[in-house]
Amino acid sequence: MAGVVLVALLSLYFIFSFSKPTKPIPYEVEATPTPEVQNFDINIIGEIASFDAAKGIVSFKENFKYLNSVSAFLYDLNPDGSISFIGNISREQEADLVSLAKENNVQILLGIGNDYKSERLDKILNDEAVAEKHILDLTQLIIEGDYDGVAVDFENIQTYQTDPYTSYLRKLTTELKSQNKFISVAVNTETRGSILDGIDVIRVSEVVDRIDLNSFDEFGPWSGPGPIASIGWLERIVRNAVKQGVPTDKIVLGIATSGKDWYFDSESFFRGLTTKEYLEFASKAGVELIWDDAAKSSHFDYQDLNGREHIVWLEDAQSTLEKINLAKNYRINGVFIWFLGGEDPNLWRQL
Repeated sequence: MAGVVLVALLSLYFIFSFSKPTKPIPYEVEATPTPEVQNFDINIIGEIASFDAAKGIVSFKENFKYLNSVSAFLYDLNPDGSISFIGNISREQEADLVSLAKENNVQILLGIGNDYKSERLDKILNDEAVAEKHILDLTQLIIEGDYDGVAVDFENIQTYQTDPYTSYLRKLTTELKSQNKFISVAVNTETRGSILDGIDVIRVSEVVDRIDLNSFDEFGPWSGPGPIASIGWLERIVRNAVKQGVPTDKIVLGIATSGKDWYFDSESFFRGLTTKEYLEFASKAGVELIWDDAAKSSHFDYQDLNGREHIVWLEDAQSTLEKINLAKNYRINGVFIWFLGGEDPNLWRQL
């Protein structure tokens, strides 16, 4: 879950002028018809990112009534197995966040990541003494912080780590369950197979309470322009998870609150911002969003002062609601919003 580059809106406004490019949109997605939306309640989960925790907390305070759960990713795993507090907030603000969630019956999980560095897991996966201390330390942090459990987001798992990671999660879950605590695990997504980014999703789903699918970034800096997550791509992800045997009541679909910008001529990546920033950017310049019905996603086009044409794809309220409807169609556990503070403000009014 990489951070976005924050850019001042006023500087964006003065740097760019806007017009609609004539070149066709350079992407292809598989249009997948979705069934009529079912009357099925799902969980809406918010996630707070360490790099923008203050804004995430503001969004949570304003919108907690729409959420069933929130994960606060304020902790990181160190290579020696220890755990660091990395939230750009005070410990008092963390405590206030937990109290607010508790007072309003919103489940709150302590979020921990590895900064996408697989080597940080080696000690806790291969040294039994280190693993035992790490699990006890993490459990104590959860208890002392009055969290309801943990949201684990260790990414870029390597093939040699697959089995040890499953064993680690089994040990962690055993300890947490002895304290009546909850555990969710984030998994980067694939449209086929049971090993997702090095994680054996079948075996892990048998151990933990919830599988959070990081189902965004269908297109990005590594590709030409396209949606953050087209509806057809998401449907294939869900179908694969179900086909592999992951219980539907454990599957949570991730929805990003971001947008991405590409040059039209070279189809090379320019930058990423939050959805909120891009909507303000477009509004100041008088640019209208264009809805792509095949992808169920929005985009807009502009031309910079050097005459280069751009296309921006983003996850606004409309595209987010389509993804929520997809979750209802498949009767999965719910969706999570990555990350609070970056979302389209109109989203909450439409839930």
